[in-house]
Amino acid sequence: MKFEHQVFQVEDGFYVARNAEYMPKVPEVDICLRPYMLLKHGRIPQWSSPEYPHLPFIIRNPTFSGPLFSRLAQGPCLFPVEKIGSGYSLAKHLQESWRRLELALIEATNQIYNAIPKDRIIGGISDEGYPFPVRFGYWNPHETAEKAMQCALQSRNAFLHLMAKCTMIIAHLS
Repeated sequence: MKFEHQVFQVEDGFYVARNAEYMPKVPEVDICLRPYMLLKHGRIPQWSSPEYPHLPFIIRNPTFSGPLFSRLAQGPCLFPVEKIGSGYSLAKHLQESWRRLELALIEATNQIYNAIPKDRIIGGISDEGYPFPVRFGYWNPHETAEKAMQCALQSRNAFLHLMAKCTMIIAHLS
Protein backbone atom coordinates (compact mmCIF):
# COMPACT_ATOMS: atom_id res chain seq x y z
CA MET A 1 0.00 0.00 0.00
CA LYS A 2 1.44 3.36 -1.01
CA PHE A 3 0.76 6.51 0.98
CA GLU A 4 1.14 10.07 -0.16
CA HIS A 5 2.82 12.24 2.45
CA GLN A 6 2.05 15.89 2.93
CA VAL A 7 4.75 18.14 4.37
CA PHE A 8 3.77 21.39 6.04
CA GLN A 9 6.02 24.17 7.28
CA VAL A 10 4.71 26.23 10.18
CA GLU A 11 7.05 28.87 11.62
CA ASP A 12 10.28 26.98 12.41
CA GLY A 13 8.78 23.50 12.32
CA PHE A 14 8.02 20.91 9.68
CA TYR A 15 5.10 18.50 10.02
CA VAL A 16 4.48 15.35 8.01
CA ALA A 17 1.06 13.75 7.67
CA ARG A 18 -0.18 10.70 5.83
CA ASN A 19 -3.83 11.62 6.01
CA ALA A 20 -4.16 15.41 5.82
CA GLU A 21 -4.67 17.59 2.78
CA TYR A 22 -4.20 20.78 4.78
CA MET A 23 -2.41 21.67 7.98
CA PRO A 24 -4.78 21.71 10.96
CA LYS A 25 -4.26 24.07 13.87
CA VAL A 26 -1.05 23.09 15.62
CA PRO A 27 -1.99 21.73 19.06
CA GLU A 28 -0.68 23.37 22.20
CA VAL A 29 2.28 21.50 23.63
CA ASP A 30 1.11 21.82 27.23
CA ILE A 31 -1.90 19.57 26.66
CA CYS A 32 0.25 16.56 25.80
CA LEU A 33 2.43 17.15 28.86
CA ARG A 34 -0.46 16.92 31.32
CA PRO A 35 -0.42 13.86 33.58
CA TYR A 36 -4.07 13.12 32.70
CA MET A 37 -6.20 13.23 29.58
CA LEU A 38 -9.84 14.30 29.51
CA LEU A 39 -12.30 12.96 26.94
CA LYS A 40 -12.73 16.45 25.49
CA HIS A 41 -9.00 16.59 24.66
CA GLY A 42 -9.56 13.76 22.20
CA ARG A 43 -11.87 15.92 20.07
CA ILE A 44 -9.13 18.31 18.95
CA PRO A 45 -5.81 17.53 17.22
CA GLN A 46 -3.17 16.47 19.74
CA TRP A 47 0.51 15.74 19.87
CA SER A 48 1.52 12.20 20.55
CA SER A 49 2.96 11.60 24.00
CA PRO A 50 4.48 8.56 25.73
CA GLU A 51 1.34 8.16 27.85
CA TYR A 52 -1.11 8.65 24.96
CA PRO A 53 0.66 7.82 21.68
CA HIS A 54 -2.69 7.19 19.97
CA LEU A 55 -3.95 10.79 20.22
CA PRO A 56 -3.05 11.81 16.64
CA PHE A 57 -5.17 8.91 15.38
CA ILE A 58 -8.46 9.96 17.02
CA ILE A 59 -11.21 10.57 14.48
CA ARG A 60 -12.09 14.24 14.59
CA ASN A 61 -15.70 13.99 13.39
CA PRO A 62 -16.84 10.41 13.99
CA THR A 63 -20.04 9.18 12.36
CA PHE A 64 -20.28 5.88 14.25
CA SER A 65 -21.57 4.07 11.17
CA GLY A 66 -21.17 0.66 9.61
CA PRO A 67 -21.60 -2.81 11.03
CA LEU A 68 -19.12 -2.32 13.88
CA PHE A 69 -19.70 1.21 15.08
CA SER A 70 -23.38 1.93 14.37
CA ARG A 71 -24.20 0.59 17.86
CA LEU A 72 -22.43 3.70 19.22
CA ALA A 73 -24.47 6.13 17.08
CA GLN A 74 -26.83 7.33 19.79
CA GLY A 75 -27.28 11.08 20.30
CA PRO A 76 -26.07 12.52 23.62
CA CYS A 77 -29.56 12.60 25.16
CA LEU A 78 -30.94 9.61 23.29
CA PHE A 79 -29.17 6.71 24.94
CA PRO A 80 -31.87 4.20 25.87
CA VAL A 81 -31.85 3.90 29.65
CA GLU A 82 -33.72 1.28 31.67
CA LYS A 83 -34.75 1.30 35.30
CA ILE A 84 -33.14 -1.71 36.94
CA GLY A 85 -34.13 -2.18 40.59
CA SER A 86 -33.40 1.10 42.34
CA GLY A 87 -31.04 2.41 39.64
CA TYR A 88 -30.79 3.23 35.96
CA SER A 89 -28.60 1.63 33.32
CA LEU A 90 -27.90 1.82 29.64
CA ALA A 91 -30.29 -0.62 27.92
CA LYS A 92 -29.05 -4.16 28.47
CA HIS A 93 -28.81 -4.98 24.73
CA LEU A 94 -26.53 -1.94 24.23
CA GLN A 95 -24.44 -2.77 27.29
CA GLU A 96 -23.80 -6.24 25.91
CA SER A 97 -23.20 -4.98 22.38
CA TRP A 98 -20.76 -2.30 23.57
CA ARG A 99 -18.93 -4.81 25.75
CA ARG A 100 -18.51 -7.22 22.82
CA LEU A 101 -17.20 -4.38 20.66
CA GLU A 102 -14.81 -3.22 23.38
CA LEU A 103 -13.40 -6.71 23.93
CA ALA A 104 -13.11 -7.29 20.16
CA LEU A 105 -11.19 -4.02 19.66
CA ILE A 106 -8.87 -4.86 22.56
CA GLU A 107 -8.25 -8.35 21.16
CA ALA A 108 -7.72 -7.05 17.61
CA THR A 109 -5.28 -4.44 18.90
CA ASN A 110 -3.33 -7.06 20.84
CA GLN A 111 -3.25 -9.52 17.92
CA ILE A 112 -2.06 -6.89 15.45
CA TYR A 113 0.53 -5.61 17.93
CA ASN A 114 1.86 -9.15 18.35
CA ALA A 115 2.21 -9.42 14.55
CA ILE A 116 4.57 -6.43 14.38
CA PRO A 117 8.17 -7.59 13.87
CA LYS A 118 10.12 -7.08 17.08
CA ASP A 119 12.56 -4.69 15.39
CA ARG A 120 9.61 -2.38 14.61
CA ILE A 121 8.02 -2.44 18.06
CA ILE A 122 6.72 0.94 19.12
CA GLY A 123 6.54 2.17 22.68
CA GLY A 124 3.47 3.10 24.61
CA ILE A 125 1.24 0.16 23.70
CA SER A 126 -0.21 -1.46 26.78
CA ASP A 127 -3.45 -1.99 28.63
CA GLU A 128 -2.47 0.96 30.78
CA GLY A 129 -2.79 4.54 29.68
CA TYR A 130 -6.19 5.80 28.66
CA PRO A 131 -9.05 3.95 30.43
CA PHE A 132 -11.18 1.56 28.41
CA PRO A 133 -14.83 2.53 27.80
CA VAL A 134 -16.20 0.22 30.50
CA ARG A 135 -14.34 2.31 33.10
CA PHE A 136 -16.61 5.27 32.27
CA GLY A 137 -19.67 3.45 33.58
CA TYR A 138 -21.80 2.15 30.70
CA TRP A 139 -21.89 -1.27 32.40
CA ASN A 140 -22.88 0.01 35.86
CA PRO A 141 -26.22 1.04 37.39
CA HIS A 142 -26.56 4.71 38.37
CA GLU A 143 -28.74 6.66 40.79
CA THR A 144 -30.46 8.73 38.08
CA ALA A 145 -31.34 8.34 34.42
CA GLU A 146 -29.36 11.50 33.67
CA LYS A 147 -26.22 10.05 35.28
CA ALA A 148 -26.68 6.82 33.29
CA MET A 149 -26.93 8.85 30.05
CA GLN A 150 -23.89 10.94 31.00
CA CYS A 151 -21.83 7.81 31.67
CA ALA A 152 -23.04 6.26 28.41
CA LEU A 153 -21.91 9.36 26.50
CA GLN A 154 -18.50 9.36 28.20
CA SER A 155 -18.13 5.64 27.56
CA ARG A 156 -19.12 6.07 23.92
CA ASN A 157 -16.54 8.84 23.53
CA ALA A 158 -13.89 6.64 25.17
CA PHE A 159 -14.37 4.22 22.26
CA LEU A 160 -12.67 6.89 20.12
CA HIS A 161 -9.46 6.35 22.09
CA LEU A 162 -9.69 2.58 21.72
CA MET A 163 -10.39 2.92 17.99
CA ALA A 164 -7.42 5.29 17.67
CA LYS A 165 -5.14 2.86 19.49
CA CYS A 166 -6.09 0.10 17.07
CA THR A 167 -5.63 2.43 14.09
CA MET A 168 -2.21 3.51 15.35
CA ILE A 169 -1.02 -0.08 15.58
CA ILE A 170 -2.34 -0.86 12.09
CA ALA A 171 -0.49 2.21 10.78
CA HIS A 172 2.76 1.06 12.39
CA LEU A 173 2.35 -2.41 10.91
CA SER A 174 1.88 -1.15 7.35
